[in-house]
Amino acid sequence: MRTSYSIAKPTFKEQVREFMWFNIPKFFTYFVVLISFCPIFISKFSDIRPCLSLAPIFFWAVYRPHSFSAKDAFIIGLVLDLFETTPLGLNTLIMTLFYILSNSQRRFLFTHPFAFVWCIFGLFGCAAYVLKWLLASVNYATFLPFKIVFISQFLVFLSYPLICPFCNKLHIILRDH
Repeated sequence: MRTSYSIAKPTFKEQVREFMWFNIPKFFTYFVVLISFCPIFISKFSDIRPCLSLAPIFFWAVYRPHSFSAKDAFIIGLVLDLFETTPLGLNTLIMTLFYILSNSQRRFLFTHPFAFVWCIFGLFGCAAYVLKWLLASVNYATFLPFKIVFISQFLVFLSYPLICPFCNKLHIILRDH
């Protein structure tokens, strides 16, 4: 005897809701990208643009990789490439490699305390900034000022504890969903 089970198709409203819940990490990262483009009106620091999007990319790569993939990091990098004065494709490469590096260390970082993860973020961020500086210098055929890179990386390092609680709160909300 055959019995047929009918599975109710989710309504459009339910599909939109699921789509929104699944993409919250991406939306938050885009929000951080927008914040990073806010002008800084300090005369000596007008050239400094910290790449704040490294913090949520690192967080999502470690704690929620199924909601934020390397493809999403690539798209974030592409958005940064379109709005910054760096060579096209540079941020795309850096964000994608940063995500892959962070995600590859996911199992190791997942069990460690915040201070340790923060230090590893600083180390990975430093590697990303040095690679970006090196590739941009090769592109322009001159060494760009390293002081700006150092200050930008330091600001990104300091921003991680400010951005991470929001990511963590979203992660808990999504986990309980």
